[in-house]
Amino acid sequence: MFSIIVCLLLTDKVGRRPLLLLGAAIQTAALMTMGGLGTPNKIDYSSKVGIVAMIAVMAVGFGIGWAPLTYVVTSELPAIKLRDHTLRLGFFVNVVINFAVNFSIPYLINAKYANLQSKVGFIFGSFALLCFVFTYFCIPECSGKTLEQVDYLFHNGVPLRKFGTADVPTFEQRVVAEKVEGSSVGPQKVERAGV
Repeated sequence: MFSIIVCLLLTDKVGRRPLLLLGAAIQTAALMTMGGLGTPNKIDYSSKVGIVAMIAVMAVGFGIGWAPLTYVVTSELPAIKLRDHTLRLGFFVNVVINFAVNFSIPYLINAKYANLQSKVGFIFGSFALLCFVFTYFCIPECSGKTLEQVDYLFHNGVPLRKFGTADVPTFEQRVVAEKVEGSSVGPQKVERAGV
């Protein structure tokens, strides 16, 4: 709870990308460490304590970035015209993936089946690492931007890495610019048409 509250307080000050990257890095480190602690044939008491501690650290990493910011980022990025359809599809995929993960965990952990126990951290740590890489290369920084400004940045081909620092005209500035362009371009088009 504390890490989620911290995330919500810092989201607009620090930005979405840094918190997502930090959360993914913490989760990756904690899950890989958890997997490593479970590799010996006989796990002693201190390793068990470490495994439980890494689960707690992973939960903090999840709360710092991915738990709350997934919904913030996914609601900011889709095109305005497709936002409802995009979010509906995204949340449907989220529910299906959650079901698949929760259904498969007992089969991965239990001795009767795959018997991975805490080594399951290697699997989920790899996914957390992929989330870090995906965030680094594919998620733009949208803090301080309205939904219309984010849409404008996408439509004008601004590279994702420059979203956070790009100057975006306000809606009023764009309307004024379109009127000015329209008045200077209009007569030229009329002359070319031979009117």
